[in-house]
Amino acid sequence: MGFPILVVGEGTAVMLLDLAAFALILRVYLKNKRKSALFFSLAWLTDFFVMVSAFMGKGYLNSLLLTLFGAMLFYSAIEFLKEEKESITLAEVSKLALPPIGVVFYMLLFLELKAPNIPLSEVYANILLGVAWSNAAFLAISAGFFFKKLIPMYEHAKHIYWGLIFFGLHLFPYPFFHDLTWYGPIGLTLSMILIAWLVYYMVSMVSSEQFNKIEVPEMKEIKLEEGVLIIGSSEYEEIKRMLEEFPVLAFIRMIRDVPSTWRYYFVTTAGDERENAISPTDLGKISELSYRYLKATEEKGRGIILIDCVEYLLMYNELNSILKFLTKLRDFVKLYNGTLVLVIEKEALGKKDYSLIERLLE
Repeated sequence: MGFPILVVGEGTAVMLLDLAAFALILRVYLKNKRKSALFFSLAWLTDFFVMVSAFMGKGYLNSLLLTLFGAMLFYSAIEFLKEEKESITLAEVSKLALPPIGVVFYMLLFLELKAPNIPLSEVYANILLGVAWSNAAFLAISAGFFFKKLIPMYEHAKHIYWGLIFFGLHLFPYPFFHDLTWYGPIGLTLSMILIAWLVYYMVSMVSSEQFNKIEVPEMKEIKLEEGVLIIGSSEYEEIKRMLEEFPVLAFIRMIRDVPSTWRYYFVTTAGDERENAISPTDLGKISELSYRYLKATEEKGRGIILIDCVEYLLMYNELNSILKFLTKLRDFVKLYNGTLVLVIEKEALGKKDYSLIERLLE
């Protein structure tokens, strides 16, 4: 079937915006390794395929991809909050139930008004349409409410919040009016405006200095070699005294007497009981934080990363995973002229594994 020139033009504009957002935000991710940037970029790539499927006349695929787009926006917002160490209250957790509950009531209204006016053979297709579009709408609105928490920290968060709210709201009418010729241009024009709004402010936000840097105070000169330094617990106290006024990034189990200048994360399976807790299985998060820290410290001196719990990490991860993880950190510190301090007891780790790590990190 043919499409009006206006629809083709606006649809093409939306696809170009999607690709631009995908490329620009992915570029940010490749620089700072923040997972939220990766998910934001993939969300816009998904919306590109939403438009492709619409032009191809693939209604079922279009509906499913739109739901995925809403889910990606929702998950990106949650990941963003986690990165900013913003806790989610019980009241806010309850909002996670709004999408499925909202879909149920939306479908009751939709079927009450729509089903009597269409052939029985089309009812199931319309049910999929209604579920997909209402689910995407509720997910986008929920993502908007989570963005509201970020308004005090990011000036563009307010615009993204309102953009997601209105984007979600504008999806609700489509299942009711999609088969009416007058609605297509109106709905697509609204989509184009809202997507342009979201793309502009989202790209601006992830390109901001605040999103891409970790704040690091001025650094003093430290007599510590660059590269990887493996020490025992007896040397740990000496190193701690040497670095007590240095902004070390530390991933530790021994949280007693941690210098106040250190930015430390407690490696634990206790979940979110502590604001700065990090799971021993989340090696990707440790790598991401290390990369951002080293990149930020490069301008003010050099960064020092300390891990006092390699044995603990090995309890929850395969040895090969730990070796790949440590190799990645070694490459990071070499790239940014930093230092990685590993506190390892040879007896606790075992001579074979200790020698393997020592040889790999030379």
